[in-house]
Amino acid sequence: MTALPHLRNPASTRPAERAPWQERRGPKPAITGIPRRRRNALRAVAAATALLPLLRPGGPGNTAPVDVFLIVAIVATAIWAVSGSQRLRLPYGAPVGVMMAAGAIAAMRGAYPGQGLIAIAQDLLLLLWCGAIAVVGRDPSSLRTIMRTWSIAAIVSASLTVVGSVGHITMLSGTTARTGARVAFTLGDANLAANYFMLSLFVVAAARYPGGRARRMASYLVLIVAVLLTGSNGAPLALAVGLAAAAAISLGRRRGLIYALAACAVGGLVVLGATSMVNLNQLETRAAHYGQLGKDSAGHSQESTSTRSTLLHETLNLYFHGPLLGRGPGSTKPTLHADQVPYV
Repeated sequence: MTALPHLRNPASTRPAERAPWQERRGPKPAITGIPRRRRNALRAVAAATALLPLLRPGGPGNTAPVDVFLIVAIVATAIWAVSGSQRLRLPYGAPVGVMMAAGAIAAMRGAYPGQGLIAIAQDLLLLLWCGAIAVVGRDPSSLRTIMRTWSIAAIVSASLTVVGSVGHITMLSGTTARTGARVAFTLGDANLAANYFMLSLFVVAAARYPGGRARRMASYLVLIVAVLLTGSNGAPLALAVGLAAAAAISLGRRRGLIYALAACAVGGLVVLGATSMVNLNQLETRAAHYGQLGKDSAGHSQESTSTRSTLLHETLNLYFHGPLLGRGPGSTKPTLHADQVPYV
């Protein structure tokens, strides 16, 4: 029975105690667009994350197709953050800002200001992309979506790379006459592809996705095979170091710091003992018997070490014999080429 108006409790008319049918009238107009914009920002960031390997075909200024999606994700995130009164976060903003300012000063005073400004623009894009992930990823469910998107995209990319390598499909493997049998997928560089697949393995482990131990183990296997097909020597080493660090951290959490330090010490001694017994000449000779990929990976270890040593020596000369304020970003290669050094 409906109560008379003059007998109603005034407190019952307060907004916090309105009847459910009154709450279903809809949100206030001021916040109507915020959920939609948040979804748009999340979708844009997830799409850009999935397309991170899309670096070919390349454009002017070292641009790539994925850059379009990065810009869209940054703009969508900024619109959501501003309209929803979200707190903008820019990780690494201060140190990267100082680096960009110093680089701009050196570039404008150097011989290659154009290359320097392009490099600074690239740094700015990556900094804003990092900020977009930080803003959208503050919500645990959104961060979970981003990490799962990365995992799925990396597994699919690794699978296509393996299929392209086995089936000799150049469009999928990304092999070229210059790189031989080393695959690069759509990243344009075998070492860059190796780093992407290697880092993706840790993302899959952190996201624990795909669910189920068997499917996740299969994903690890595909990513490891893709890393090996790139012929990179650094990525497998980084993968081993990363897995050792993860094992040490896990042991420290379960058993304590002393056990973790002891395991690291024992592991270090084992590695030192094993490396002292390895003969690089024999390793390269054996690797050459495993086809072109073996020649392009472990088979060129000494040559790769020699070229890196030469490049390091040449680069250090740029520091010690250059102007006080530096030469500016993007100037290393053209400077070495102008100086006619043995290796550019």
